[in-house]
This record gives sequence, C-alpha cells and structure tokens, in this order.
Amino acid sequence: MARKPGALPGSVPLVQARADGSFTAAHEAFWEAARKRLGDGAGTRALIEVLLLHRRLPSASVIAGIEAAMAAGTRSPDVVAVEARKDEAAARPGGHAAPAVPRPSRAAVATLTAGTGRCRTTGAPRPRSLPMTSCSRAGTPREERDERTPPRDDRDRAGRGNRAGLCDLAAADHPQRYGEVADIVGRQQASYKGFLTELLSLECDDRETRRRARLVREARFPRFKRLEDFDFAANPDVPAALIGTLARCQWVAPGQPLVLIGDSGTGKSHLLIGPGTTAAGAGYRVRYVTAAALINVLAEAADEQMLTRVIGRYGRVDLLCLDELGYIELDRGAELLFQVFTEREEKNSVAVASNAAFSEWAQAFTDPRLWAAIVDRLSYQAHIIQTGTGSYRLRTATHHATRAGSTIQGAS
Repeated sequence: MARKPGALPGSVPLVQARADGSFTAAHEAFWEAARKRLGDGAGTRALIEVLLLHRRLPSASVIAGIEAAMAAGTRSPDVVAVEARKDEAAARPGGHAAPAVPRPSRAAVATLTAGTGRCRTTGAPRPRSLPMTSCSRAGTPREERDERTPPRDDRDRAGRGNRAGLCDLAAADHPQRYGEVADIVGRQQASYKGFLTELLSLECDDRETRRRARLVREARFPRFKRLEDFDFAANPDVPAALIGTLARCQWVAPGQPLVLIGDSGTGKSHLLIGPGTTAAGAGYRVRYVTAAALINVLAEAADEQMLTRVIGRYGRVDLLCLDELGYIELDRGAELLFQVFTEREEKNSVAVASNAAFSEWAQAFTDPRLWAAIVDRLSYQAHIIQTGTGSYRLRTATHHATRAGSTIQGAS
C-alpha cells in the first residue's frame, strides 16, 4: 500500500480495522487533514507511514503522536513519530523521557546504545580521491569513494593495449560522438593518439557530468530550487551579496555553517535547497533532511545499537541541510542532534533553516546547557541570514484574492 496508496480506501484490512475500532477517530481526522493539505495520494501515503508506526510503538503512543501533530498544525508522519516516541518514553516506569547518558564532549561523541560504553573519537578526515578530469584543477571538490569499477573485460582489453578494442568500446558508449570525432580528426589529419585522447576526454567529461547529476539526486531535495530564481524584490531583507557568496560554494570546504532564520513563507527553504543544489552540482556530497526525520532515524538506530554508524554516515557528507529546526520540542532528540553537530564541527558544513531565533530555541532544546552548546556550534564562523517576517506566499495569495474580487465586481 505504501507503493500503491490508492488501494487503501477500499481495502479489506481498513474495513476490518474500522469495524473493530483499531482505526480510530484520530486516524480518520489525520487522514482527512493530510489529504486536504497534500492531496489524495500524498495524504494517504502519509497516513500509511503513520500506520507503520504501530509495528514498533504502542497504539496509545501513536494516537497521542497524531493528536500532538494535529494540535501543532502539521501533517508530517515524522512529527507524529517524534511525538509518539516522546509519549512512549514518558510512559516508562519513573516517567523519565530517556535514561541518563554521558554528555558528549568536543573531542568524542558518545553513543547512546545501551551497554556499549564506546566513544567515537573525532579525528582528521580521511583522504578522498579526485576525479580523473580534475587532477589538474585547483580546488576541485572531493570524489565519491564508491565510484563504480569498470568491467573486467574492458580493463583487460585496455591493459593489453588493443587499439581496436578501445575504439570499439568508445564507439559503443558514444556512437554519435565517435563518428563526429572521427570526421574531425580525419579532416585535420591528426594522429591516432590524438583521436584516442579526444575520445577519452569525452568519456571523462560525460562521467563527471553523470556523477554531479547523481550527487544532486542523492541529496534527496523535496523539490528543485535554484539560487538564481530567488526573488530579492519580494524579500529585500535577504542580502543579495551574501547569496552570491554562497553560490560560489567556498564556505562548504572549510566547514562553515549556514543559518537561515525567519517566519514561514519568507524563502528559508529556497535559500536552503538552492545552495545545497549548487554544492551538489559542484561535486560535493549533500544530504537534505528535516529535523523530525533525522531524529527518527537516529532514535531507531539507537534502538538497534547502530547509532555510531548512522552518526558517522551523517557526519561524512560535505553539506548537511537540516530543515524545520525548532518547530517541535525535541527531548531526547536534542542529545542525538548534538552528537551529529559535534561529529561535523569545523570539518563539514551544516545548513539550518528555522522559524525561531536563537533565543527561542530553548523551547525545543529543553536543557539550557545543551541549547547553548548547539547554538555555539552553529553560530561559530557562520553565515547567518534573517529572512524577515513577511510571508511571500501570504502576500501572493492576498494579491490574487484581491484581483479576483475586483474582476468579479467589474463583471457585475
């Protein structure tokens, strides 16, 4: 049903769940609100993600999470999961949200996995190889470590120096370009070495182009946004000069943070996704995730005793784009996020979008010392942009409504 959400409304399990009362009024209200806001397909898929929470959390906690998310005005399954985990933790004996955990220091990140007692010491980043086409270019971004190895028969063919085999391989990969290059080389009476060099150069350029496109896909942005499309006239509070600096991606390599603060509808997500897309297109490894989704991933990893591995995975990407920070109270999730920030501190960049000022983050990070430590890490050498309070979406909707009303009055 997650792949085909349209099968849920008329399914037999749904009829049975409604009959025995396990599909409650809270589920019905969430489904209706999600479909109204996200559409039938996406809204039903959000409900299915919530229903899957019943596999690992008590039903009462899931329902409490639904009610908390509805009260907060969100239809995100990730927020429901966070609130459900908080309710489940509060229901434990003693009412403690989580067991006491040693606070991580700057030098080490302590795992929350029970019984391990191990720390992941932060050392120097591992060296990474550069792409073939970038060996002579200064400042070229780092290459992926999982580059696909060419097939063995192709390597053997190249190793034997079989010229006919190399030309056949190039013609198979680039049949149209092979003919074009052959015609040009024939007219210029170039040597075979020049012909082969040109073919290999085309192959390297194509591989680099495909690699950069793959990095953009792997960033998992929810929608496509470019910095060039940002409307500075609609939001004059955003400094155009600073956005131009971000577009050059020179802040990513030294691990400088980016913090976007402003009300909803002021362009925070655009200014978060835009630089992230630019960085991925420049060859950096980027990952976009909401704060609620990241906390869920970390909490599940802690339950499965894989927290150190997951923190390391999020710590290695060149740029982590964290959206919707400060929307909900985090409880145990604050300590998990702190470990991610500590893992990345002064090594890899973090870009954060929040609708609350630093002083208001204390509502999300309930521990004052933890809140101060996170703000300290995100504000050091950071690019901080305040996008203001005027919602672009609200102004646009009001303008359209005014124009529609004027048109109706004129027609009357």
